[in-house]
This record gives sequence, structure tokens and C-alpha cells, in this order.
Amino acid sequence: LIQEVDAASDKRKKAVEITARLIRALRPMAQGFHIMPIGWGDLIPEILEAAGLTKPVSSMRGRF
Repeated sequence: LIQEVDAASDKRKKAVEITARLIRALRPMAQGFHIMPIGWGDLIPEILEAAGLTKPVSSMRGRF
């Protein structure tokens, strides 16, 4: 993973790709994921979308 990020010209994009790939691979074995972006919180929507975990905002109203 480190080599993959080091070789990437766009490290943020590569981080999204790797994180989404890991979530998709581990999803059958997990009940949830804790994402700690450490300064890259703006990437969470991209990660969730790339991992196939997004839902329309209207379906989330009143859940929090």
C-alpha cells in the first residue's frame, strides 16, 4: 500500500481508491467501518461513493 501511494502522482485520489477497495473487500466480514482521514475529511464522501456505501440524503433524514 505504501509503495502504491508513493508511486501515485495524485496521492489523495490514490488514498480514496485504496480505502474504497479495502472497504469493498472487507465489507462481507464487517458490520461497519471507522474511517479516520486525519486532515483529509473532505474525502469521506468520495470514499463512501467509491466503496458503494452512499445513500440518498433524503433516506438519512431523522436518523441522527
